[in-house]
Amino acid sequence: MAHRAVPHSATRYSPFYLVYGREMRLPTEDDLTPEKFVTKDCASRRDSIQHHLETLADRLKEAYQVVRETNRIGRDRQEYYNIGTKLVTFQSGDMVYLKDMVKSKQKCETFRIFWKGPHEVIRRLADLNYLVKFSRTK
Repeated sequence: MAHRAVPHSATRYSPFYLVYGREMRLPTEDDLTPEKFVTKDCASRRDSIQHHLETLADRLKEAYQVVRETNRIGRDRQEYYNIGTKLVTFQSGDMVYLKDMVKSKQKCETFRIFWKGPHEVIRRLADLNYLVKFSRTK
């Protein structure tokens, strides 16, 4: 609930707002009785609902435009960040070392060996995913 209610730093909209077109009513608010938000008159209730739907569409359209623009800016920043990097690919039969990030409770972290291997690459599944045959290391 906390994650859905907090506006994102880049988009300035909360995930709840982007889905429902309004801010979340939190349990800390004073009056959560339904009578506060419902009118008694049927005609004014219909007008109220129609007005809400019209403004909801406008609010969501504006929010989506901001999010799209922010995503575009993020992609541009990512492309700039990745300038000079290259994708390293491996072929079947190549030997690779894998970085082991699991911390051992019994051993001293200062002298831990991070890279395990060599292991044989069986095949490439995607750009960054490989099927690797683990070799027995002591």
